[in-house]
Amino acid sequence: MSEVSIGLFYGSTTCYTEMAAEKIKAQLERLSPHINIPMFDIKDTPLSNIANYDIVLLGISTWDFGELQEDWESHWSDIGAIDFTGKHAAIFGLGDQLGYADWSKTQWYASRCHRT
Repeated sequence: MSEVSIGLFYGSTTCYTEMAAEKIKAQLERLSPHINIPMFDIKDTPLSNIANYDIVLLGISTWDFGELQEDWESHWSDIGAIDFTGKHAAIFGLGDQLGYADWSKTQWYASRCHRT
């Protein structure tokens, strides 16, 4: 049986999404010490690298009034070309859901990644 590959992709302007990604990585690796989870800052990594992983964790935060974080915004048009068939994906996001409840778009981002 081959080992499952997990890749963690994030964009972070103020480093909080990066810190959340590091905590998620550490917790998952603690629970499964045989798994190594590489982290990729999408500012420096093309989203096409998602194809290399069975499980994909995406750290997508919102900025201001529900706008995409700047690194995701500059790569967002690439997300439609990614084949998520057979992959498991999870999105974690940071944002002010209390102060900007009408602008929280995590569900919308997830729908853009979902393929039927």
